[in-house]
Amino acid sequence: MNYYISVDIGVSWDKLPGGELLNTWGISTSQEGLARKIQKGDVLLHYINHAQVWAGYSVVGGPIARTSSDEHADWRAALPWMIPIVNGKRLSKSQCQTLQFIDGVKDRHMQRAFTVVPTNEAGLILGAIDRAAKSEGAPNDPRFNVLWEQGADAYYGGIRKVDIADCKCEACGADGLYWAEKHLGGHLRTGDRDSSPEWFLVTAHIIARRDGGAVTPDNIRALCQNCHHSIDRLPKNEKEDFMKRLPIAAHREARKRHMT
Repeated sequence: MNYYISVDIGVSWDKLPGGELLNTWGISTSQEGLARKIQKGDVLLHYINHAQVWAGYSVVGGPIARTSSDEHADWRAALPWMIPIVNGKRLSKSQCQTLQFIDGVKDRHMQRAFTVVPTNEAGLILGAIDRAAKSEGAPNDPRFNVLWEQGADAYYGGIRKVDIADCKCEACGADGLYWAEKHLGGHLRTGDRDSSPEWFLVTAHIIARRDGGAVTPDNIRALCQNCHHSIDRLPKNEKEDFMKRLPIAAHREARKRHMT
C-alpha cells in the first residue's frame, strides 16, 4: 500500500450531500502520468491546496480509466481520466479548518497531485483526519473562507489553460511565445521562454462570479489579456453568448491564420 497526495479545490468537496463520498476521482491530462502508478488498495490523501488543509482520504478501488460519467464536454476535456475510489472519510469545511497544522507533517502547499507521501507522515495525517471527523470543527473564520474559495480558480483555471487550451488564447489563438515574437521582437525573460506559456493567459468567467457563476470548466475560458479586456467590454448577454460559443478547437484555426 502506498499513500499519495490528491490535490483538491475545497469548494466542491464541502458541497457534497451530508456524508456522501465520491466514487471516482477526476484526473487531468497533465496528472495522468503520475496517476498511472497508483494501484488498487492505495490511499489518496485529499489536500485543499490554497487553504493548506487536509480534507479526508479515500482508498483506490481500481486502475485509471477513461471518464464516462460527465455529460458536459468541457468537464470531460478537463478531467478525461478517473480513478475509482471507495471507503475513506470526508471532512466538512469547519472540520478541515482544524487541520491547518499537523505536527510532523511537511508543508504540502502547491505539491503536485499524486506525489508519494511517506508512510510515517501519512499515518500522522490519517490519524488527524480520523480525530477531526469526530469533532464539531473550528469556528467560522472569514480568512479561511477566502482561502477555501480561491482553490477552484487556481485548480480549474490551470487545467483550462494547459490541458484544454494548450496554452493558447481560446479567442485569438495566440500563445505567449508567438505574441512576444510578433510584438516584442522576441524579448522575453528566460524563465518565461523556457516554461509552459500559460503565464500569457488569464481565467475568464462566462457568467461572472458576482452573478453567481461557478468556477468550473464549463464556465471558464482561457484568454489572453487583450481578448479578455475586449470581450469584457461587450454587453453582458453578448459577452456570455460569445464566450459559450468559443469552440475548443477555435484557437488552433486562429493560430493557423496568425502564422500565415
